[in-house]
Amino acid sequence: MNDTRNSRYANPNNAMLIVVIYAVFAALWILLSDTALKALIRDAEQFAVVGMIKGWLFVVVTSLLLYGLLGRFDTRPAKSATGTGLPFSRSRHWLPFVLLSICIVGATIGGVAYRWQQDRRDEFARLQAIAELKTSQISDWLSARQGNAKSIHGNAYFADLFRRWLDSGDTAASAHLQVWISHLVKSMDFSSVILFDRRGHKLWSAPGIDREVPPLQKTAVQIAARDGGIQRIGPYRDSDGHIHLDFVVPIAVGSGAATAVLHTELGGWLYPNLRKWPGPSTSGEVLLFRREGDNVLYLNPLRHHSDSALKLSLPVSNSQLMESRVVRGVTRLGEQLYGVDYRGVASVGVSYAIPGTDWFLIAKSDSTEFFQAAVNESVVIVLISLLVLAVAGTLLVLQQQQAQSALADELHRTEQAVQLQAEVLAKITEGVNVVAGDGRILYVNPAFETTFGYQPGELIGCDVAILNALTSECTPEAAASKIIEQLRTTGNWQGEVLNRRKDGSLFWTYAIVSSHLMPIWGNVWLAVQHDITARKTAEIALNSRNAMLERFNRAAMGRELDMVALKGQINALACELDRDPPHTISALDSMVELSEPWQPENQQQAQLAMLNLLEDAQAARDEAKAIAAALHESEQRLILAQESAHVGIWEWDQRNGSIYWSAEYERLYGVPPGSPRSDEDWRSRVYADDLALIDAVWERHINQGAPFEVEFRIRREDSGEMRWMYAKGSARRDENGKVAILSGINIDITDRKKAEEALVESEQRYRSLTSNLPGTVYRCDVKAPWRVSMLSAGVTLLTGHDATEFLLGDSPLTWADLIVADDLASVERTVDAAINSAQPYRIVYRIRCAKGDIRWVLEHGRAVYDAKNNAAFLDGVIIDITSQKQAEEQLRYRNAELERFNRVTLGREMDIIEMKKRINALSEELGREPPYNLVFLNGNGAGEP
Repeated sequence: MNDTRNSRYANPNNAMLIVVIYAVFAALWILLSDTALKALIRDAEQFAVVGMIKGWLFVVVTSLLLYGLLGRFDTRPAKSATGTGLPFSRSRHWLPFVLLSICIVGATIGGVAYRWQQDRRDEFARLQAIAELKTSQISDWLSARQGNAKSIHGNAYFADLFRRWLDSGDTAASAHLQVWISHLVKSMDFSSVILFDRRGHKLWSAPGIDREVPPLQKTAVQIAARDGGIQRIGPYRDSDGHIHLDFVVPIAVGSGAATAVLHTELGGWLYPNLRKWPGPSTSGEVLLFRREGDNVLYLNPLRHHSDSALKLSLPVSNSQLMESRVVRGVTRLGEQLYGVDYRGVASVGVSYAIPGTDWFLIAKSDSTEFFQAAVNESVVIVLISLLVLAVAGTLLVLQQQQAQSALADELHRTEQAVQLQAEVLAKITEGVNVVAGDGRILYVNPAFETTFGYQPGELIGCDVAILNALTSECTPEAAASKIIEQLRTTGNWQGEVLNRRKDGSLFWTYAIVSSHLMPIWGNVWLAVQHDITARKTAEIALNSRNAMLERFNRAAMGRELDMVALKGQINALACELDRDPPHTISALDSMVELSEPWQPENQQQAQLAMLNLLEDAQAARDEAKAIAAALHESEQRLILAQESAHVGIWEWDQRNGSIYWSAEYERLYGVPPGSPRSDEDWRSRVYADDLALIDAVWERHINQGAPFEVEFRIRREDSGEMRWMYAKGSARRDENGKVAILSGINIDITDRKKAEEALVESEQRYRSLTSNLPGTVYRCDVKAPWRVSMLSAGVTLLTGHDATEFLLGDSPLTWADLIVADDLASVERTVDAAINSAQPYRIVYRIRCAKGDIRWVLEHGRAVYDAKNNAAFLDGVIIDITSQKQAEEQLRYRNAELERFNRVTLGREMDIIEMKKRINALSEELGREPPYNLVFLNGNGAGEP
């Protein structure tokens, strides 16, 4: 026993397992933790502190991991109650807990990283919205003031009053001008106005302004008088300390030139508006500033520096100052802006330029407030994770005890689900079969085997041509080849098929066949067949009887003509005997001609497509979407990992032409290490159709600063295989602003592209399946009036109503609204009976369409049951059989007409015989031989009928 124990303890496989587990855990820890820290922490000092804490935590966690791994293989003996040395079995349930702990730690790191990024995006979006709002408000305000100034600019009436005032000293014109301008200034929200003559001398102001005119204002007046354009001055402080923004507007030009200076006090609207911050905030504020020389001059009072407007200025050379980064163009407008504010406090903001000015605006908040929500949520996530870890450890024992019971229950439920699906497939009345591309039968359901008379499994692997019967048109092999050829061309086929059972008997089915791609079998054809032998037999019998009656009709017409001829003979003989003609035959010319025999239309209605096929198509579509989403998410994680690990990196030094490809980059392109590296060599591997797109994206990146991100195709050098690549790169410039180095990464996204193509193909197949079905596919309530929750677009062609009329609105249409009242009770009874018996139902009834016309429809559906075996909803297909019904009614009507005509014709035949007897009698009276042999009437021999 000791040897066995020692052997187990020293087993090298155990040591290898410990090493592998430790290596995997350590690698995941390093990868995930470093990635998370780089994404969350930008400050170098904070990064160092957190990195040290992370290292301590790594030591603790790995120590516990090693302790657990080594303890798993510790088999030291323990003394029993009797003193006998027996092996002591330690609990081995620690492995699930360790794995769960790793998952929880990973989920916690991922959750914290996600919330950090999400909250940062939300906060930035909020700052961006505030900055855009304030920028647009200031721009609109300036535009409004500019527009008001334009209403005075060059006003002919004001110019005339001004000239009369200056040239002739007209006091009335002066008073009139002053009143008009005063009213206009007040209505335009200007604080005051000053009038100047063409030499820049002050003439008048309202309200009275006694302070000296600043030189800046005088210069602007002279420029406006000379150029005739509106000038904007400021903002600036006057001698009283008020901050103004002036608009200098020429009223008249020439020798009588006059200029008005419109004053706007920024403290009236602009500054209060900038102080307003949407929502609560302890540090949020808006900064309005411009560059003056080597300084940044603040134009508005600041939250923590109320007297800063036009007084506070900071040097542009301060590279950490956010305002400096904006005016120097280090950070592009509209992007996240990191740095310190005017107090030297770390802040985050977003900047925009005020159109038409040299002003800039920043909406910012302190970094502590900006990241506060992320910190709080991260703490909550960590606490929740610790709680979950504690609860998981407590419940682990119970989970292990219940595992076997749960596994047995799950197995039982799975077996029940499989059995239910098998029962549903076995109970449907339509035959279902799956055929491979070469014609081999891959699957048949019990209804198909029963219909064709084969034993279970007997048809698997056989050629589908053995089921087709010989027709007058072609052989079974030729018929099968035609169907397969159309399937390969269009992907769908439907029509009537004459089949042969195993015993040789023939029968008719209506088949709907469509092409599908299945994971197990690949490209296959799925066929749904319904036995129409009874209808086909009745149709053939009706057609045969119709043809017979048509022949009899033509024969009867000939007999009518014979009767007319006989009447003529009788009249001729009567004339020879000097008797009056007994018959009048003038109506011969008005004799009604029979039209061509009516032939019924041979239009067949498509039968029900399997609802399970729709559900499988939908499930495949949903699964493809989920796979595409998972691949996309995995791809994004891969992009982040490769950016951190520098995998698939390339760099092109424009100065000396040298090109660097990483080992991963060479592997992606399938090129041997050390192979020639040049731009021409790389372009030769890219598909020619994609080169123009790549060049255009590079040009926008270099000239406009747009991000360089592009997807393109390459052909690997080693295998010639086409692969999709995602490229992300950037250009670095030298001190002269010229592009010096181009660098970036390449990532293989072929799997995602294939998943997207599969998703598109699945959706197209699903849409094709529903669009090719005659009629409409539906899902509705189990009880009348059968409110609809899903309806395909075919309902418009069927009923004239759009699908939205059934699905949207306060009082949507229900299917019961369309059913003819005389058929409604029968439909409800049939559906209820099918639900109670858990059987599919098939109903023929009439509906009233949107235009009021009546149509016959065939509905086939079934109830879908929930976990409690209660009917949850109805699924099915409704198809239009009006043409078929009309054809059947016309055929019956024509048959009845021919029957009536047959009876009339028999009477006419007896009349002809009587006429022949009369002709024979008249001939005997004239001593002539009777022209007609009527011996057959006595049954003594054959004669002319």
